[in-house]
Amino acid sequence: MDEKMYDNKHTTETKWYLPSGRIGRLRFCCYSMSFLASCALFFYVLLTDKTTITIIEGVVALFVLGIAALYVVFIFPIRRLNDLNRTGYFIFIIFIPFIDIAFYLYLMLALGSSEENDYGKAPEPNKPYYWGVLALSTCIVAAYAYIKYFKFII
Repeated sequence: MDEKMYDNKHTTETKWYLPSGRIGRLRFCCYSMSFLASCALFFYVLLTDKTTITIIEGVVALFVLGIAALYVVFIFPIRRLNDLNRTGYFIFIIFIPFIDIAFYLYLMLALGSSEENDYGKAPEPNKPYYWGVLALSTCIVAAYAYIKYFKFII
């Protein structure tokens, strides 16, 4: 890899909450899986037999989760498209059944621009803890799916 792309002149710091800029493959997967893991934990706690919440609390919680889901579904893929030097309007592909799966695979697997493109400087190099966060998030989502699958079968 070219060392010059990692100095401050050719990279920019990536904040996860900003709606503009570029994110690479690992951060895209990490942010998306972290959100899925948070949802899995939220629903696990919310839907256990021992949890008692009012209808108002449930509606407010689902509303907040829905707003967060809109952010994750639209902003992170748009930032990933920007890293691929594509316009954010391609996000509307997610509304086409079956093609959306291929689109997300493309976002997860395609290499982004290593240098500055039309949408800004290259994102900074990934920190090692992103791999840990991705692995932990994946385990949480898998555990939730495993629990729900066997509750459904039994």
